[in-house]
Amino acid sequence: MKEDGKYPPNHLLRRERERRCWTQQELADRVGTTTVNISRWERGVNRPFPILRRKLCDVFEKDTEQLGLVYDETVEHYATKILQNTNSSSIVPPVENSASLWYMPQRRNRFFTGREEVLFRIQAALTQEQTVPQSQPQAITGLGGIGKTQIAIEYAYRYRHFYNIVVWMRADTPELLTSDFLLLANLLHLPERNEQDQTIMVEAVKHWFGRNQRWLLILDNANDLEIVSNFIPVEGNGHVLLTTRSQATGTIAQRISIETMSKEEGILFLLRRSEYIKTNSTVEQVSETIRSQAQTIVEELGGLPLALDQAGAFIEETRCTMADYLKFYKTRRKKLLRKRGQDAAGHPEPVATTWELSFEKVKLANPAAAELLGLCAFLHPDTIPEAMLEAGASELGLVLQPVVEDSVEFNEAIRELLKHSLVSRNPEEKTLHTHRLVQTVLKDAMSVEMQQQGVRRAIRMIKRAFPNPPDFTNWPSFQCYLPHVQVCVEQLQQLKIRFIEAAQLFHQSGLFLWRSGRYGEVPLHYEQAAQFIQHALKIYEWACGPGHVYVTNTQHELGQLYVELGKYTEEKQALTVLDR
Repeated sequence: MKEDGKYPPNHLLRRERERRCWTQQELADRVGTTTVNISRWERGVNRPFPILRRKLCDVFEKDTEQLGLVYDETVEHYATKILQNTNSSSIVPPVENSASLWYMPQRRNRFFTGREEVLFRIQAALTQEQTVPQSQPQAITGLGGIGKTQIAIEYAYRYRHFYNIVVWMRADTPELLTSDFLLLANLLHLPERNEQDQTIMVEAVKHWFGRNQRWLLILDNANDLEIVSNFIPVEGNGHVLLTTRSQATGTIAQRISIETMSKEEGILFLLRRSEYIKTNSTVEQVSETIRSQAQTIVEELGGLPLALDQAGAFIEETRCTMADYLKFYKTRRKKLLRKRGQDAAGHPEPVATTWELSFEKVKLANPAAAELLGLCAFLHPDTIPEAMLEAGASELGLVLQPVVEDSVEFNEAIRELLKHSLVSRNPEEKTLHTHRLVQTVLKDAMSVEMQQQGVRRAIRMIKRAFPNPPDFTNWPSFQCYLPHVQVCVEQLQQLKIRFIEAAQLFHQSGLFLWRSGRYGEVPLHYEQAAQFIQHALKIYEWACGPGHVYVTNTQHELGQLYVELGKYTEEKQALTVLDR
């Protein structure tokens, strides 16, 4: 049966919506609320809060009178009744479809894709302790641009029916957080809103949460957790959800780490964001060629949601093709990573700008941490062995060397990087990991000379760490060095530099791969070994001349390798390797 309104139906609001041929869902998405609220406003069941009245005026480009939103009884009076009658079901009823107090300035992202497992983890963590009045705060942590804010927004919209009260606050700085607490105090008409001492006002808002039930408080960009902890309510039957770059949440919150999108999620999101397919369509709606191009973009951008959103916005707004974007990315990557789409709600800064501020903060707080991050930019992004850094520390310069050699200082430097999620760490394997786009943005900000210096330092460090002569019987200890050697080969070719230490490292690596195969420790990698030794030979010839002992010895070893390669491959394949 249709619910009777306690106010006159708002025909003006409904007429303006219908004139634009909007459904209640479309209007709700534009305003940042629910269809239930839209229906209740139009039927006179209740009235929108001031913040939502302003949004309605903005959306329709009408004033409050033209939309029938001028009321004698203000929402502040209604909110005061909520405060005075916390336990009264007639004032704050348990609702099935909508929050009674909904302060959510962020609109729902219609392109939100995947992350189902993360949303389930958040919901389970917040609701698992039903016997406890207030569950432990949950912190969504991860690299800037990984999608933390969008996940929090989606959680609020998806699970709003669980809550009577949903409040979103900006926690970037203490000033912003205090400002949002003051806004809520004014919205609720709390007596303490006019206090000169703002800590009294903050405590009053926290006390209000303590007296209410079934609330969700979201604190976005809570990167300084020590300060933010002073704003978290300690009482009340509610949930606190934080987003933060810090990977150390201590006793303040339980950490839920966010990773990059899977290949499948990334492809689907990019196709939707670029408007190749509708939001309810699947990847099968486009050709295999376009799917393949989308996959290449996802791989180039490392599955980072913000970077994919930028790419999708660029493709949509310019109406270029996926192939065009890939071509632009190869030649104008630095410029593309600084371009943000027109509709950038929720994260207005592009990838490059997002991280540059973090880079600067790291540099000011711990110069050695900044140098460590810069070194990682010239290595393979996955599985950077801490043992390799320690063994090659003597090649890392005056700032970084003493820090790497001091285990306490080294951990302090890593902590600074973890604070901004610029690296992750596997404590059992003693390895570091960084995102390939972090490496890209770091290198793009360097001059060619600085990049050449970075590659030289990385090569000399790995060479120092690599056993000489190679320890062929201890394959597992040094196998993880080889991907970093391969990256150095590629960067050396890109930057067109050659030096003798590089040849020595490539030579060592090739011999290590070749001889380890002889000992049966690993599958035979003769072709890769040959490639490493060939790179070494070219540099030896350039640096030492054709008759030098380094050149003749390397030629002899390469010949032996080709002979052995012929034992395990067809002659044609062996000749192909010889021609390379």
